[in-house]
Amino acid sequence: MLFAGFLDLQALLGLLMLVFTSGLMFTAVQSGQLMSNSLYRYFSMEHSLIMLVALAFAHIGSAQVKKAATD
Repeated sequence: MLFAGFLDLQALLGLLMLVFTSGLMFTAVQSGQLMSNSLYRYFSMEHSLIMLVALAFAHIGSAQVKKAATD
């Protein structure tokens, strides 16, 4: 449960960093170069998707552990 909470916090901080501190990403989106540049694509799309999958697995695992502890 603590792991999932810290992972939530990390995802929130990463999302805030992506939105507020990435001027290069904003420029790439405006110029249409986001998907053609592998570095921009990785940090904007692939990394974010992998983080969401990790969050889902952490919460599913946390729920499974809680459920098993009460049985």
